[in-house]
Amino acid sequence: TSHRFAVEVRRQSGPVGARSPMLALRQGRPLRHLREVALHADGLPLVYACSGVESSARRGPWRALRGLGTRPLAELLFGDGRIRRASMQWCKLPAAHPLGRRADRAGVRGRGPRWARRSVFRLRASRLALMEVFSPSVAERRPLPPPARRR
Repeated sequence: TSHRFAVEVRRQSGPVGARSPMLALRQGRPLRHLREVALHADGLPLVYACSGVESSARRGPWRALRGLGTRPLAELLFGDGRIRRASMQWCKLPAAHPLGRRADRAGVRGRGPRWARRSVFRLRASRLALMEVFSPSVAERRPLPPPARRR
């Protein structure tokens, strides 16, 4: 099975403050470089993702985020051996959840339950938060092998 992937950048902005409580890394610390994307596989939007870093990290270890463009965030996260996933949480989204509505606007729809994952990645002392909402049709697709970590 061939899979063609594309990243549609929905929004990329500067300070976001308290507007993104699900991405919050530390109380009272504003986030910078909020990035919202839809990941398309073979032309279908399957994942809505939102990521952000603390303002102190925008010129430091996570500065590569600014030039990511339409490349997948995974290219950065799994291409640098210094980056570690610090935590990961899963949940089944209630139908009226705000993240579900954002995913709908990005075209990430489908019948059945919708799952979300929140991950925190560390690079030195700085963290990046990532929220992903998966279309129910992801479960119908053939799984891919995990990306190879570059050394």
